[in-house]
Amino acid sequence: MAEKGAEESAKASPSSGEKQLPRRKQELDYFKRNAARLRTRNLGTGLLIGAFVVGMFSYTILSSNRSESWRSWTTRPESTS
Repeated sequence: MAEKGAEESAKASPSSGEKQLPRRKQELDYFKRNAARLRTRNLGTGLLIGAFVVGMFSYTILSSNRSESWRSWTTRPESTS
């Protein structure tokens, strides 16, 4: 009788992998249904971040080119002879 009770308790408690299996199936189904929408959102987000980075880089280069200190470093001093 003790063996029978141990077998039933072992069968009654599923392992953590077995507990996660239904949730994984639900997540997979969700991603299959919404893959195109997620790809579009990821593409839009990537383009937005890329545009921001290019804009900041361009602004930095242009503002440093307009700076007076930049001109003084790039021009040679005139000789007095």
